Amino acid sequence: MYRLANAIRRYPRRLLVLALFVCSLTVAAVFLTAELGTSSDTSPTPPESRASTGAPFPPDDAALKEIRFLALRIAAATGDPDPTSGRVYVGTRRLANNVASFGTDSDSDQRVYLIILEGEFEASSLPLPGGAPVPTGSIETIIWDPTKDVVTDFGVKDRAPDTTQLGAGVDLGL
Repeated sequence: MYRLANAIRRYPRRLLVLALFVCSLTVAAVFLTAELGTSSDTSPTPPESRASTGAPFPPDDAALKEIRFLALRIAAATGDPDPTSGRVYVGTRRLANNVASFGTDSDSDQRVYLIILEGEFEASSLPLPGGAPVPTGSIETIIWDPTKDVVTDFGVKDRAPDTTQLGAGVDLGL
């Protein structure tokens, strides 16, 4: 107990920064679960039916409907409930991350959908470090793993990614 009290007295700023960081991670997890995730009761295709197939391409009508529902939900949560257009691509998570330029190297190669929307987006609901600007842009990129029914990666930017490595994609009809 003495060591903890001594550490608090000696490093109050570091502990405050650490506590704020942990709180922001918790808020981010809650936001992604509540705002960006889909729930199985509104999903046209239950995740367990996709467990062995991953992300089939092109998506069938039921999968395309589910992708469209997810994309519109995320677009609304980031300020544009009526994006001007959207396309979906399939690839491994590693390739989708590289194409979308999230700046992260995924350690997994499961098949995922890369959803690219055009509109006016502002990710103001995301927790940000103090003084960081709110991400805004005309392009929103979403990586969704249909096997686990989870959004694994998300970004807002002003430039559309080069999707030639993923093929033509399928129009979402937005």
